[in-house]
Parts: sequence; C-alpha cells; structure tokens
Amino acid sequence: SILVAAGQPVGRWTEHGIALGVIFVTLLHRLDPKTGSLSIFRIMILLFVVVTGWVVLSSKTHVVDPHYNFRNAFAGALQVPMTRYATAPFKFLNAYAEWSNVKYIMNNIRDAVRTLKIADPLGLGICVVLYLLANVAYFSAATKTEIEKFGVTVAVLFFANVFGSVAERALSVFIALR
Repeated sequence: SILVAAGQPVGRWTEHGIALGVIFVTLLHRLDPKTGSLSIFRIMILLFVVVTGWVVLSSKTHVVDPHYNFRNAFAGALQVPMTRYATAPFKFLNAYAEWSNVKYIMNNIRDAVRTLKIADPLGLGICVVLYLLANVAYFSAATKTEIEKFGVTVAVLFFANVFGSVAERALSVFIALR
C-alpha cells in the first residue's frame, strides 16, 4: 500500500527504500518513550498544517476561494440528523479515555499530583487548540462537498489542494508508516 500511495512501481530499490523507512520508524518508536521524538514529530506536522492554513487564508496560494466555507458556515446544519449530535459526547468521551491512560503510570513520577494538575489541562488545551486550528486549515483549502466526498484522510486532501499530487502521495506514505 505504501508503493501505491507513492505511485511507484515495485522494484529492488523501492523495496530497499521502504525497508530503510520501516527501520527508521521502528527506531523512532523505540526511542520515543525516552525522548518523545514521535510526539514531537506529530506536533511539528500539526503546526505545519496550521501555519499552512493561515497562508491559505491569506490568499497567498493557488487555492481559488479559501473563504468559501466560512460564508454561511452553518447553512444546512439543521438538516443533519439529530443522532450525530447525540453521539458526539460519546465520541469525545472515547477520545478522552485514551488520555486517561496516563494515570496508570503515575506511580513512577515524582510529585505525581502536582505534575498531573499541570500536565493534564495544559496537554488537553494544546491539543484542542491545535486540532481546532487544523480543522480551520482543512476547511480553508477544500470545500465542504470535497471533504464529504473525498473518503480518505482530510489531511491528504488538504496537501493535494495546497501543494499538489506529489505532497499528497508523500503524506499518504507518512500516514501508512505511522
């Protein structure tokens, strides 16, 4: 699937390249608990998306109308089935349940209560702000109908609309290696 995402034919050198990429990602995962390198890499990509969204909104790219989705943003919102609104809190709680796994390792941290009081709201706040700004970036680079019909990760559509098909394939490879 990585070769399909990259648009490359299967060959000896592409297999070697994939092997090196897998080794790199494996080493990154191995070092992650000690250095946080994988988390830093993810935050860097997220910051890149946010800043790129600001550039798109400033009309400095080839995106035709970056403000299209922000005119009448709530038009058609009443046609959404109420079940989506009813299940939204459950989706949020499910996402937050992963965050609560941090509490299992608190015996290994010095002054755990103080650390948790600082890290919990700070980490959650940073994630909320970054993902909210990333969603603004996604809606600035693609229309609502494009996002609904795309069917794959919205970030891939974002990269395709802003940077072209090469960046779309590169991001597909990053997602596949993740």
